[in-house]
Amino acid sequence: MSEDESQCLSFSVHSWYSELTTSSGQSSSRKSILIWPVKGQLRGREGGRAADNELWKTVPDFVREAGIAPDYHDYHGNFDADLFERLFEALCTTLHEDYGPCHIHMDGAKYHVREENPVPKASSCVRDIHSWFEKNGIELPTNDRGKIKSRLELLEHIKGLNIPKTFASYRIAHEYGHTICKTPPYHCELQPIEMVWGMVKNPIAANPNLDETELSLRNRLLGLFAGIQESQLIAVWKKTVQVGRDYRILYERRLENNENYSESDDDDREFDSDTDNSEISSDEEA
Repeated sequence: MSEDESQCLSFSVHSWYSELTTSSGQSSSRKSILIWPVKGQLRGREGGRAADNELWKTVPDFVREAGIAPDYHDYHGNFDADLFERLFEALCTTLHEDYGPCHIHMDGAKYHVREENPVPKASSCVRDIHSWFEKNGIELPTNDRGKIKSRLELLEHIKGLNIPKTFASYRIAHEYGHTICKTPPYHCELQPIEMVWGMVKNPIAANPNLDETELSLRNRLLGLFAGIQESQLIAVWKKTVQVGRDYRILYERRLENNENYSESDDDDREFDSDTDNSEISSDEEA
């Protein structure tokens, strides 16, 4: 697989990783995870079906036991970093086994970027601040009188340490040889997953099924995900790169215009200064 093809396998991981097809059309990964409501039952009805019970066995236990959402709620509100990181590690494992090192484009959702060793905040109490120093093997600083500095002084001291932030998702990706590229906020056109998701959800929205269950919807989604061709993924990646380049060109043009405006402004000031000096000289001669 070329570098371009490897980079196109970059997903903003919301809650799933799908089966991808190779150029031969054969599935190279039989592991796929999606987040679904805990109970396998018809929406708005009581009870379930025996066939559904078998299908629910394909959902990982830790996902079902997490209880992240009832049947009628969106999972985003109570989807936490712990669950995401377990799913993300499974994704990184699959990508490593099937494709090798990949670039994973991921947005800035709160549960995507959990800090592993956050520094104390302004609201942190003295005990927590002292614990942080101890945990990191840093000696508590003292003042001129040899006493441990106050809470505010300790917080100011920590700022001066310039300790880099570490995120669990970045560590996990690095352990499997992957690189995370954080996508800019509020720019769906720069997020490949949005276009991939559109390939899947638009056909379902165009052909709704009022008797749909969570499991039947799951199967439709899996089928559509599996049907996405490698050429489509590469096209999505290339389109995203092109949009990024267009933004870069606009940015450089704006910088150039600002520089030209600044130079023009300097020239005007020099001209005004020369004019003033000329007028002064004329007055003196008179």
